[in-house]
Amino acid sequence: ATGGNGGNSSFGALLVTNGGSGGVSAGPSAIPTAAGGAGGTLPSTGYIKVAGQSCGAAHGDSGAGSGIFVGGMGASSPLGIGGNPSISIATGTAGTGYGAGGAGAVAANTGAQTGGAGAPGVVIVEEYT
Repeated sequence: ATGGNGGNSSFGALLVTNGGSGGVSAGPSAIPTAAGGAGGTLPSTGYIKVAGQSCGAAHGDSGAGSGIFVGGMGASSPLGIGGNPSISIATGTAGTGYGAGGAGAVAANTGAQTGGAGAPGVVIVEEYT
């Protein structure tokens, strides 16, 4: 299964920010690697709005029976780090911080593996007096 998306954060009904996407699941089909999850998208309101990066691609080489596969890295954001890619058979790692995507899974010749979870969004409020 795809890793869960990071939850949205809100400041009442005034502002909602989006979490990062979960990494994509892999296997047991012919596709042994999966892309990482994207970073959080731009909120519709707010003075300073930032989005996460695009997700990382998965890579694989099954030549000569070596079977080297790497899941895609989760996308980073200005306040979070995307999940690290795995080289061996593994579930994707979760994004950390805020708005980062989870890493894609690797499942070469094994059962399905779950992508990493995305990190939640964040709302930062500064009060001026």
